[in-house]
Amino acid sequence: LTGLLTSNIDDYFRLSKYFLQIMAGVTNNNIILDPNGYILPGIAIRIPFHLSDSDIDSTIILMTDYNVVDLMVETPAGDVIDANNAAGLGITYNVGARTRSYKFTLPVAFSGKNHAGQWYVILKVNEKDWKQYNSDSPTHNNPDRRRPGPAGARYSVQVNTFSNLKMKARIDQSSLEPGAAISLRTNLTEFGLPVEGRAIVKVSVVRPDLSVVTYTLDEESEGNFEKSFTANMAGIYNCRFMASGTTLRGKPFTREQTLTAAVWNGGDNPRTPTGNENEGGRPGQEGRTDCCNKHVRL
Repeated sequence: LTGLLTSNIDDYFRLSKYFLQIMAGVTNNNIILDPNGYILPGIAIRIPFHLSDSDIDSTIILMTDYNVVDLMVETPAGDVIDANNAAGLGITYNVGARTRSYKFTLPVAFSGKNHAGQWYVILKVNEKDWKQYNSDSPTHNNPDRRRPGPAGARYSVQVNTFSNLKMKARIDQSSLEPGAAISLRTNLTEFGLPVEGRAIVKVSVVRPDLSVVTYTLDEESEGNFEKSFTANMAGIYNCRFMASGTTLRGKPFTREQTLTAAVWNGGDNPRTPTGNENEGGRPGQEGRTDCCNKHVRL
């Protein structure tokens, strides 16, 4: 599912993002955007995103490598949701070991513009928490004296929505071996009706050699978008689907989803592990597959 995990920031959060994406699918949520980055003290990062008139609620999730980043959300009218006023606005605020999140129903209880429009995720380093991780002495939160790198703390933000505007992406393969045709498909609907003539879908594909190519899917009928490419290299193809367009009322929207395709030599004829009493098996276990048998491939 992941391919080779390296030290870069995308790979650092990749498994966590897959888990959050699964949870979003289980709860029938769509992902609006999903950026990563670094943050240092004294810097405020504002990440824009759009909520539309078709969106019913939203969940903002922050993941970090060090729990030193404060999370806030700004409405289109400029009102700010933070840890202090969230409860009074009927907004759920949660703090985990390395996560923070808000969940709110639209519109929020501000007097100004607070539903469709451009919102912002605001990130700031908490100076008090940062000092604990940069202390020369061990602290309760940092007994091993680990410190953020020179680029700052790593973060990943995911904005989800339970919405009447839905994106469903899928990947189909003609084979599991190099040379397979990989079909990228997306369906967009709003209130159960196809989104036609008002959206663009692009897919950024990270190939096994880490080169990146972006495909613009061809729009077909009934809100369907599709494009195919040939997977000539063995390995994992990480495919990030990104849709953007306007709602029936002309409000902008975005959707994202990440899926993977995989091909490998011999993929269409996988080897079936078999037990061997002479190599790795124990007496009385003939014919049983043993996970420690050197012939078993994982």
